[in-house]
Order: sequence, then C-alpha cells, then structure tokens
Amino acid sequence: MSTTIYYFTATGNSLQAALDIAEGLGGAEVISVSRAGKNVKCDSEVIGFVFPSFAWGMPNMFYDFIKSGNFNKDAYFFTIVICGASMGGSARDVDTLLRGKGAKLSYGKQVKMVSNYDNVNLGCTVENQELADYRLPLFLSYPIKRRFVACAPLLGAIDLSTYLHGIVHVSVGGETGREARVCDYDWVLSLREQCVKADVTFWFKNTGSFFKRDGVIQKINPFKQNSIAKELGINILGDKKWF
Repeated sequence: MSTTIYYFTATGNSLQAALDIAEGLGGAEVISVSRAGKNVKCDSEVIGFVFPSFAWGMPNMFYDFIKSGNFNKDAYFFTIVICGASMGGSARDVDTLLRGKGAKLSYGKQVKMVSNYDNVNLGCTVENQELADYRLPLFLSYPIKRRFVACAPLLGAIDLSTYLHGIVHVSVGGETGREARVCDYDWVLSLREQCVKADVTFWFKNTGSFFKRDGVIQKINPFKQNSIAKELGINILGDKKWF
C-alpha cells in the first residue's frame, strides 16, 4: 500500500512527527510542502497531512497546498496537528477542503507539545462599545492564556468591566491623521478606573491628533502625542514591559 505524508514545520516538531508516523507505518514517502509547492499530484492510497496549529487553524501555506493539490479521492486521508493547547478547527478545515475535491478526512488527531503560551500575548482591538460587545465575547471564548485589549483608536466611551476577568492588560490610544476623530480624556480615565478595580495593567500610549481635555479640543503634533500621554502619568504598568 503506497503512503505519502506531507508536512510543514517551523520548529522541527511536525517533521519529527511525520518521520515517526512513517516508521510506524512500515515506511512512507515524507515530503515537505514548502518544497513540493502547489498543484501537486498524488495517487497514493494513504495520504497524511502533518502540520502545526497556527492560531487554532491551518497554516496558510498548507491550506493553499491542499486546495491546489490533485489527490487520489479514494485515498485514506489522515491529519496530525501539532499544538500547544488545542488544534481548534484545523482538522475540520482539512476535511472541508478534501470534501470540495470529492474526498474526505478519515482520521484527525492533535499531538500536544510543550506550550509557549506563557510568553505569548494575544490582543483584540475595540474602538467603541458596539465593537467591544461584538468582539470580546468571541475573544474570551478562545483558549488564550494571556489576553490584552487595545482600545485604539478610541472613538467613544467603553465599558469593559464585564470582560476584564479574562484580560491581563489594556492599552488606549487616540486616532492619528488629518481626518482623525476626537479622543476624549474622560473616556481614557474611565477605562483606567475600570482597570484599577479589576487589577489589570493599563497604558495610555498616545493622545491622537485631536485630544479633548477639560472640555477643550486640542490639535496635537504627531511627534508629541506619545510624550503628552506619558506626561499625564496615568499608566499602571508596575515593572511590566508590554510593548
């Protein structure tokens, strides 16, 4: 029975997994998708896909590889996804691509490696309350260990209090440019107060081009927007360096 295993690796974990699977199957051709390129033709009876999960999904290169490939639709297809916590929808995505070719995924499994989540911060931008209420429930539903929220450009008052239980840091900034909308300092202070109550670090990174404070709107030089924000002295960072 002919077997071909295609792999994509960034750290070497997926390559090692592909080689181990090939050995366990009594031999198989192991091919890098980086070298194989697109529009590959494969008539093997067993075809495997081994790759790491990128943000709970398939790497773009692997997606393009499968989508453009010409595979034996009657083959037994399997996929092994290397991940630190969860493969997310990776196996489902493989099956969807295969079904579009008249084939199907017969087996999909994740292999967990050592997670590096302690060193990874993933963020979500929210510009106003409407976007916060739409994006943050989704953001909090993902298996992320360290989440931050970037209220930038800040375009209105935002209440984050119901979401901060799953957030470790909030950054705030105004909009920059000739057509920039006003950033109101009261909105900034409100977000800071919410972070104080939730014990979340806070960083006011820039005022934006039009900054309203004490009822007065000022046009701020783009080279001074960061320094003016810093001089206000409202950051709550402790000994943590975020950006």
